[in-house]
Amino acid sequence: MPGKGKGKGAKEGKGKGKGKGKGKKGGEAEARRKAEAVEDIESEEYKTNLMLELAELQEEAKTENGFASLYQQERERINYFWMAEKKLLEEKQADYRNKEWSLQELREKHDIEINVCKQRVKHLLFASLDNLTEEKTQAEMGLKNSEDEHRLKQRELKYDVRALKVQEKEKEVCQDDYLRSLKKDEDKKKMELRHEFERQAIDLKDKYTEKMNRLRIDMEEKKKRIIEQIEAKMNAAIKDLTKTHQQKLLDIQNYYKNITDSNISHIKQLQEDVVRLRKLEVADLKTLHKLQYENKHFVNPLKETQLKVEEKKKELEQYLKDKEELHTTFKRITDIEEEIRNWTWEYEVLLQEHDYIMKERDEIYARFQDSILEVQQKVGLRNLILEKKLETIQETLEAKNVQLYQILQSAQLRPEAIAMVTSSLEDVENSKNEQIAAIQTELKKIREAHSNMVKTYEGKLFEFGIPVEELGFDPLVPANV
Repeated sequence: MPGKGKGKGAKEGKGKGKGKGKGKKGGEAEARRKAEAVEDIESEEYKTNLMLELAELQEEAKTENGFASLYQQERERINYFWMAEKKLLEEKQADYRNKEWSLQELREKHDIEINVCKQRVKHLLFASLDNLTEEKTQAEMGLKNSEDEHRLKQRELKYDVRALKVQEKEKEVCQDDYLRSLKKDEDKKKMELRHEFERQAIDLKDKYTEKMNRLRIDMEEKKKRIIEQIEAKMNAAIKDLTKTHQQKLLDIQNYYKNITDSNISHIKQLQEDVVRLRKLEVADLKTLHKLQYENKHFVNPLKETQLKVEEKKKELEQYLKDKEELHTTFKRITDIEEEIRNWTWEYEVLLQEHDYIMKERDEIYARFQDSILEVQQKVGLRNLILEKKLETIQETLEAKNVQLYQILQSAQLRPEAIAMVTSSLEDVENSKNEQIAAIQTELKKIREAHSNMVKTYEGKLFEFGIPVEELGFDPLVPANV
């Protein structure tokens, strides 16, 4: 149909049209071609198609006009922004040039200041060199003066060394005498203390062994008396219990004997009835049935009585068992009560003994503490004196050796003289070392004796039941023993 061809061409023209002029020219040419192709121009269908196509073309023209105006506005806006940015770029370039000029000026000023600083540093270096030369000259003069003073002091030290040697010999003689006297006094006091402590220990041991023997004899006698009393009471109680139990047993036996006699008589009577019924059985069947019924009626009570007899036997056995248990419980109760009385009596006795022993322990503890403190103070003081003397002697010897070595080097003596001096000094040093070793061995013996004494006292405290923690102080035991 011509109308359909026109509609299709209009849609294609609308889809392909990109501009205002092209859309109009294409639409007119296409409409003209379609109009020429149609033979019946005056048909109504053709007119309606043309009107529709015209309306579409008008709408397309309106949209194209709107797009054109929009493109024009966008173009003007872009031109405006481009001009503004161009102007801003020119301003930034001008600022950049100004900053480069200012930076160049700052660089020139900085170079000038660096040159000035370099000149100042040169002047300071020259001044420091002058000061250094002056200080060197002053230091050399001071060294010369100090060397002169040192020579004078060295001469004075030589005189002091000679005087010290004389004093050292005098001190050695005095020290030997003092050590001999100390050793003698220490040996005497040690022997006296040892004899005294041994005597006290023997007296204490004899005293407490005698007390323990007396206490043991008294306790054994008391124990025997108490056991005899307990056995007498126990035998009397057992006799009473056996009498009561025998009486109860006879009563039970009589009771069960009466029951069995009554049951036996009843059984005999039943047997006679059975014989009589058997004789009458032949006579009459009815009487037979009747007698059988009666027999059954009497047999059931017999069985019940037999069951009751068995139950009574069981009850009797249970009663005998309960009786034995009751007897054992009574016996245990009496034993426990007796043990409680014994323990209470022993507890009271031990409390009295404990009070007496605690009093004696406090007295012994006070004496022991006083003696321990006295011995520790004496031994500690002597040990400290000996250790201090050894330390001072060793320090003085080391100092004298150093001084002597320096003096020999400064004196520049011959090797033979140096050898003689060193040999004499070595002899003196060996003698001193021997004395020091003797003092150290003596000190070790004193420490061992002290530690042995502390151990013996701890053993005695353990024997008398006194803990070591209750002393109030820790015994001084040397670490190297």
